[in-house]
Amino acid sequence: MKKLWLVGSDKLYIGSRDETMRVWVANLDRLLYYAGVIKVGGEVGCMLSEGPCMFVGMPNLVKAWNLQTSAELSLNGPVGQVYSLVIGNDLLFAGTHDGSILAWKYNAASNCFEPAASLQGHTSAVVTLMAGDSSKDLERSYFDVLGLCCSSEVQLIDRILKPLEGVHHVSVIVHTRTVIFLHNVALISQLQIVKSLNWVWLEENVRMKGEQSCQNKWPSPFVVVCGLLLLLSFFKYVSSPFQWLALGVVVVDIIPEVLKAIASLRNLELDINILMLIAGKLHIHVIFKYAFSCSNHFLYAAGGSVFLKDYWEAGTIVFLLNISKWLETRASHRAAAVMSTLLSIAPQTVVLANTGEEVNTKEVMVNTRLAVKAGTMIPIDGVVVDGNRELEEKALIGESFPVSKQVDSNVRVGTVNLNGYITVKTTTLAEACVVAKMVKLVEEAQSNKSKTQRYVDKFAKYYTPGTISFCNSFVWNAKK
Repeated sequence: MKKLWLVGSDKLYIGSRDETMRVWVANLDRLLYYAGVIKVGGEVGCMLSEGPCMFVGMPNLVKAWNLQTSAELSLNGPVGQVYSLVIGNDLLFAGTHDGSILAWKYNAASNCFEPAASLQGHTSAVVTLMAGDSSKDLERSYFDVLGLCCSSEVQLIDRILKPLEGVHHVSVIVHTRTVIFLHNVALISQLQIVKSLNWVWLEENVRMKGEQSCQNKWPSPFVVVCGLLLLLSFFKYVSSPFQWLALGVVVVDIIPEVLKAIASLRNLELDINILMLIAGKLHIHVIFKYAFSCSNHFLYAAGGSVFLKDYWEAGTIVFLLNISKWLETRASHRAAAVMSTLLSIAPQTVVLANTGEEVNTKEVMVNTRLAVKAGTMIPIDGVVVDGNRELEEKALIGESFPVSKQVDSNVRVGTVNLNGYITVKTTTLAEACVVAKMVKLVEEAQSNKSKTQRYVDKFAKYYTPGTISFCNSFVWNAKK
């Protein structure tokens, strides 16, 4: 006799060698009562449920029922009794009496299961099957990449991380300098990912899910040094040598760009960092040549403010550019902090209404009754089954005025029960609540590129090598 509870259901199915299945239903007191019998036309060797479908292993076939539509399918192919069933990697596997393991794949277009494989090797009946769920080893990790300056460096990140074993997906949100990884924790750890990106001077650190993005209240040391040098260059009106400190602003600003450019070269990636390195080398070369030889020949090679001998203006431009980047990053972090705050304030534990036991929210199934006391937050989306109280939904909709909730009213995670006691029956899992969906949609919208962005990235892929090649050929011909 085989027994099968359907997840999220109140029915118990029992299969027997007498070629029948009997159905038992649990009432509110969890007492079972007999509901009926189903004649399946063969000995029941095993049973399996997946979503709305139930599969039954029988002699020489597997029967499938859709419990919502009552549709029935027969999967032929097994030889002898089917003793074991399992679903893995979108395939249905069946272990048979003759030692074979048959596999079917569901075709949604034709609404049928198509034979996918036949595994041989056993000399006796296959009585047990187990498919490992690799998705349980997948983890979504969040990283703050403070060295990420523009979208051109996204390709560098992809080039470094996507070949690594265990990395399934990489999403980059440029304006918040956030990188999201979906990776197999058994194959690659967060520390390995951090080391890989810090090797190319991207200043990465781990941010736990639900935490706010790393915010620097103060600019980076490079920006601070640039500001000090620029401030000291004001004394050029007292003594003219102070004007050279403004050139130090340009030199200091080039240092992090040079480090990232070297990293790009190591990964055979020609990007904007390489152009910055070339321009920086030319700029410094002109500066020092002019400073020590005062040769007018190099003045013509220098551009902008350096050409006009207004070094303070050149330093000011560099300093303001870095300050604007810092201010932009802070503003982006503040805008993204709202969603992170919602996740961080959501309760991590719940109290079961039936037993009073406190459990983790991740362990709570659908249709579980939870106790919510006054002053506490709704832990999981659900519906009120007992109590008439007022809830504050300011965290979700911004309205601070309390909202009255009665029996059968929907409640969302993040709202606060202001007075009294209510019982809530969950309608979803913790990871599928409204707030989690909102955060996921925002992340996807931020990481997905528009058609124009994809075109620009594709153009930049050929623009940098083309520009370097053209300039080299021009200089080479000029020398001739």
